[in-house]
Amino acid sequence: MSTPGSVTVSKPISLVNSWSNNHNDYEGPLAVFFAQYTDFEYNPNGSATDEFYRLCDLYDWGKDDQQKQVAKQGFQDALTMQFNNNYGTDVDDLTKWQALCAKLGMDPVPENLNACREVRKIPNQACYKTKDILGHPKHARQSC
Repeated sequence: MSTPGSVTVSKPISLVNSWSNNHNDYEGPLAVFFAQYTDFEYNPNGSATDEFYRLCDLYDWGKDDQQKQVAKQGFQDALTMQFNNNYGTDVDDLTKWQALCAKLGMDPVPENLNACREVRKIPNQACYKTKDILGHPKHARQSC
């Protein structure tokens, strides 16, 4: 185990080159990101953000710690890639919007693009953080 504040990274990993759309969440960008930290045991069934905070706790990173800032940027990149893989980048793809609405527990799932986009206007946005929709459906419901 590393000393508090130090990081043992097996080797820097390029998220773009290490993962393709054929992999699942257990091998996706988030798993690749966390695999860099050899002392950390990633739980892909948990909230991605909670896992990142667990990583920070393990290495005893403070708010302004440079290593935390570097890790945070890598985490944000991996989170974006995971989201884009799950839901795509085409803002006009009704099927992807419906998948997102279903993951958020909307019932019934809207049948048109404008209705799907209304999810952005839900008052309690804290219930629908990205960290919760990347995991299993139960995470989105339990967070509200």
